[in-house]
Parts: sequence; C-alpha cells; structure tokens
Amino acid sequence: MRAGTEGWKLFDYIMERLEERHELHMDVYGDDNKKRMSGTHETAEWNEFSYAVGNRSASIRIPTEVASAGGKGYLEDRRPGSNIDPYVTCSLMLETCILPIEEGKEISKPLLDHFFAWRKWRDENKEMSLI
Repeated sequence: MRAGTEGWKLFDYIMERLEERHELHMDVYGDDNKKRMSGTHETAEWNEFSYAVGNRSASIRIPTEVASAGGKGYLEDRRPGSNIDPYVTCSLMLETCILPIEEGKEISKPLLDHFFAWRKWRDENKEMSLI
C-alpha cells in the first residue's frame, strides 16, 4: 500500500474483504462499541460498513493525500474501540487484509476461539471480578 504499486486495485480488494468480514471485526473491536458507533460525532454506524476518502464518519477512512497520490499510502480503520485485545485485532486484520483465507484454515481462528470463550466466561462470572 505504501509503495502504491497496485494503486486503487489493492484498496478495492481490501475494502471488499473488510466488508465481507465486518460483523466478525465488530464483534472483537471492543466492549460497548455499539454505544460509541452511533453514526454521530464522526463515527460510522455500528452495523454498516462504509469507506470514503477523507471522511471521518466512515468505517474506513482513506486520507485525502492517499487519493491525491493515486492510492499510494494507508487506510485508517475507525471502528476499533480503545478496549480491544491488540493480539486478536492484529491477527484478524492481517488475515482479512493480506493473507488468503482458506475455509477451515484461518490463522486467527484459534485466537478468536480463545477470545470468545474468555469473554463468555468473563460475562458469566462478573460477580467474581476484583474490585
């Protein structure tokens, strides 16, 4: 992306992949993210995937300088909350944006399975949490 050798072709590919897996990404992008992503105050709607150049209200913002450079640069995923698990999130982004996804061979699956099991345990045992 930073080299710009694929131009907008690479951005289009990544946006398709991110849109396909939007619900999964949103499920790991932080507790109470539905409350934060209301579609107001420069946030996207929680349940809708969107991307745009220079638009801070889109799920994925492509900076205007990237558009000016013909697709050479980066993108900004504006969906994650501040309370994400960085290991789960980075694994999922790597898999979604870069690696080919083969059914049953997702690299993030073991991490996601563990994350969802932990979250279920945490929610079932809230009374055991430390004060």
